[in-house]
This record gives sequence, structure tokens and C-alpha cells, in this order.
Amino acid sequence: MQHPVANEVPVPTEAIERELKRYAVPGFTGRRIVHLRVRPEAALSVEILPEAVETQRIGDRKGMVSPENVFDHREPTERELIVKQLLSANDYRFRLGMRLTAVVGDFTDGKLLSAQWVTVG
Repeated sequence: MQHPVANEVPVPTEAIERELKRYAVPGFTGRRIVHLRVRPEAALSVEILPEAVETQRIGDRKGMVSPENVFDHREPTERELIVKQLLSANDYRFRLGMRLTAVVGDFTDGKLLSAQWVTVG
């Protein structure tokens, strides 16, 4: 089963447009910087879509075995600890963010003359 790209969603630009339009008025000459930041709450909306891929080695006659005692309250097994250790060692991979950190608009007498896109990385 395929699913759409899970790691990219469009960011609404209405608030950025609103901020820039506030300075698109006669008499304003200068620069307006609109900073962008991903809030921690955004990470709570990350959807987890589990998918299993079973590897069968040639000559291996064993089938896939379901996890035992999934709902038992017990000490974690060695296999479970390996999973936890793998995720902990790779926690830097699980970051939600944007490279774009700011939109800069340069105005002369309220007319937008140029824009700059401030990015990181």
C-alpha cells in the first residue's frame, strides 16, 4: 500500500500576506521582516503509518511470528530494548522543521520592491 508524501505539507501564507500588506501603504519606506517558527504543538500532529516488511532469507522455512504478550505489563525484553536504543540513538532524525525562517520585504513608499527568503542549512 502506498501513501502520499508524509513529510511535506503546505504552510498557509495568509498571515504572512497580512503582515506584509500592513506596510503596503503610501509613506512607508523600509524593511519588514516576518519570522517563521514551527511550534512544538505541530509535532503532536505527526501521523504514524505503520508498515511491515518481512524479510525471508533463502532456505529459511520460518514464517512471520506475531509479538507475544503485547499487552503484558512486564520488564522490556532485550529485543524491545534494542528498538528503544535504536530510536534514542537516532532522535536527531525525528525533527519537524522548515528551512525557511523569515520572509523579508523591502518597501519604498508602500510599494513592495523586493523580497528575500531567509533559510538555514
